[in-house]
Amino acid sequence: MKIVYFGSDDYSAEHLKFMVDSGFGVKLVVTQPDKPKGRGKNVLPTPVKEIAVEKGIEVITPVKISEIHDILREYDIGILVSFGKIIPKKILNAPRLGIFNVHPSLLPRYRGASPINRALESGDRETGVTLMKVSSKLDAGPIVLQRRIEIGDFESFGDLEKKLIEEGKKILSEFFKIVESGKIPMKEQDESKATYAPKITKKDLVVDFSKPCESVKNKIRAYDPKPGAFSNLNGNVVKLFGVKSLRYGESRPGEVVNIEKRGAWIGCRDGEVLVEKIQFPGKKPIRFFDAKNGRKIKEGDRFTLPEL
Repeated sequence: MKIVYFGSDDYSAEHLKFMVDSGFGVKLVVTQPDKPKGRGKNVLPTPVKEIAVEKGIEVITPVKISEIHDILREYDIGILVSFGKIIPKKILNAPRLGIFNVHPSLLPRYRGASPINRALESGDRETGVTLMKVSSKLDAGPIVLQRRIEIGDFESFGDLEKKLIEEGKKILSEFFKIVESGKIPMKEQDESKATYAPKITKKDLVVDFSKPCESVKNKIRAYDPKPGAFSNLNGNVVKLFGVKSLRYGESRPGEVVNIEKRGAWIGCRDGEVLVEKIQFPGKKPIRFFDAKNGRKIKEGDRFTLPEL
């Protein structure tokens, strides 16, 4: 079976590596063009392209996907994982069996660009992976397979992403067994239950300590370790990582109540959150305990809303 793989970011690269190492017939990779990245604005390939080159697989980086319609007709099936571009309608059925997407949510919940972040930010207790056939409407195609996983109370984006990658690998293995059987069962999504996970904006990353503890906890862990939720401390915009515990009671929102080896207890509307690390501008994240010893922060300091 000839497979064409669509993907771009690190999440997608992990799935591609698994498919190639497992002997699935990935013969072509379609990814986004090289782009300037980092402070030096060096032009770099996508993580998916790096894996494809390493594994000796042909890679194409079309500016417009519609340009490769005739090429895609030579393939049996397409697999798409976090590609970053909408697939044009005329391309959807170019591969013989169509294009199938591995999406990290329990569709129809959290269609869109940031399903993992939004599940954490909303305080969901479970999420999962859905494998569905790509349709012309965003993440609305019929479902082939779906698997649920629990979300831990203090699980971060990074932790949850790793779990979802492993589940995505399992679902791909199961899917190709189904494909080999000759019949792919599909179930239409319930449109009445659809929700969306829009692209992350700077406003989404702001930590507001006037909110309840649970809300502050979910905000920080939803963007930990990337891109990092932030607040203002003594005139500096700082990022916060590693929510470890909550305690309820009266407190002054944003106040650093005390700093211990595990982190800093910071006041919220209905109690305090224990946060492990802080990142000052231009520096790497460090433990609050080390920041206190370095005289970068002290008890009584207060986090406030940054200006956007």
